[in-house]
Amino acid sequence: SEMKRGLKSALVFVLLVVVLDRSLGFGLGYLYGRTRSGEGGGLINGALSTKAQVLLLGSSRMKHHVDPAVLSRKLSLSVYNAGVNGQYFLYAAMLMDLWQRFNPPPRVVVLEVDRGWFTKDEVELKRTSIFSFYLGESDLVREVIYQRTAFEPLKYVSSSYRANGKVLPILKNLLARDRDPLNGFRPLSGTMSVPPPSQNSGTTGPAKPPHFWDFKVRCFKRLAAYCRQNGTRLFLFHSPRFNEARADHDAWVAVLRAFLGDYPDVEFIDISEFTYPETFANRPKLFVDSSHLNAKGAEIVSDLLAATLEARLRRSSAGAN
Repeated sequence: SEMKRGLKSALVFVLLVVVLDRSLGFGLGYLYGRTRSGEGGGLINGALSTKAQVLLLGSSRMKHHVDPAVLSRKLSLSVYNAGVNGQYFLYAAMLMDLWQRFNPPPRVVVLEVDRGWFTKDEVELKRTSIFSFYLGESDLVREVIYQRTAFEPLKYVSSSYRANGKVLPILKNLLARDRDPLNGFRPLSGTMSVPPPSQNSGTTGPAKPPHFWDFKVRCFKRLAAYCRQNGTRLFLFHSPRFNEARADHDAWVAVLRAFLGDYPDVEFIDISEFTYPETFANRPKLFVDSSHLNAKGAEIVSDLLAATLEARLRRSSAGAN
């Protein structure tokens, strides 16, 4: 009958759409899996293919501030910097969750932290789609991405939707595989132009202490548990900003230290103009802008972080004996 033929045609059409969607998703996923560079997702694969004993996680302030070569010489351990521009805590949490599925536990994890790292950030949530090709590999990746909207599970029924916004970056990264440094560190060149005193961040009034988002707290608890169960030392690390407001800094650090009271095996390392005033205070020649150090500043921070890690790891080893 006419109705049966129409139904049959509709079923054939749906089947063709599903087959095309699955084929596109598989093909693009295969190409994505071959990328090792670029911040459109290739750096995730690059990090997961690296067997490092010390893993550095964070944003551009980790990527441009800490040289793995300096830490490696001091600690006699292999080090990889997995910092990425424009990504924050959720990126680090998802990458670490995937890491444990592909690699042995690292000896040390250093996680960059800053004022807004544990607050809810809609821009940060939007950027989590960079992990969409790993939806089937990690329940945490799914949980994070599904935080974006109530429609995310429906959207990702489509295999090809995982490549949404990624086709050009995939092709670009395949043609530039060796563009990113092998250890992840990329120093910045130049020196910042100092704004007039009225525009300096240190002159602004104190902001309210950050409110920790329950979902991020659960993600951190999961990371801390993994490290504890596998004997991995977890350090939270804050690096310098130019002319950072003292009241803001002290307020969020106090909140962070109180939060870490529930995690006695997690240590905080604060390298800033307040802990090293003679090194960083009023030293614009060490910065390219108010948030980022240049190569000289990064060298100093890397030396300080390496020495601090060595001392704390040695102290722990002595205590264990």
